[in-house]
Amino acid sequence: MELYTTPRAPTQLLLNITIATMLTVRRAPPSDDGGDAISSYVVQWDVAAGFDSLSSTTGTTATVIDATQRSYTITGLTPGTLYYVRVLAKNRGGQGTPQTSTPASFVLAVRNPGTPNTLTLEVANVTGQLREEPGQAEHADVEATNVMGQLRARFLARFRLPATSP
Repeated sequence: MELYTTPRAPTQLLLNITIATMLTVRRAPPSDDGGDAISSYVVQWDVAAGFDSLSSTTGTTATVIDATQRSYTITGLTPGTLYYVRVLAKNRGGQGTPQTSTPASFVLAVRNPGTPNTLTLEVANVTGQLREEPGQAEHADVEATNVMGQLRARFLARFRLPATSP
């Protein structure tokens, strides 16, 4: 009969912001697997540093069955909220001790794009075919000028440039 012990905590736990509603946690295997191969990893995240709200909706646990998978992306998070993340390794001996991520927590910031500094409107060459019909040639230039004027007006209405100082 083989006796297994629980594995040590995973190592090199790094936490990165993926996007405003996602965090990705990366890890390496524990230094000691307890005499048995790691069967899965448990990823836990919570708004409390003590992970004491895991049973409520603010804390959650996910089991990563593929033990060779080195990262896990936590989705559905709320921007502006502080999250703590930790990972535990499991084998036939049981669940090991948790390792808290580095950094220990992240606040998912809400960021709006900044105001553009410089905008340039350029007329691109458009390849096409213009058919001239009898009596319509004199209107072609006027029509093209009107189209360009409308495009310029739409552009300027949408993008207001800040006043420049001399």
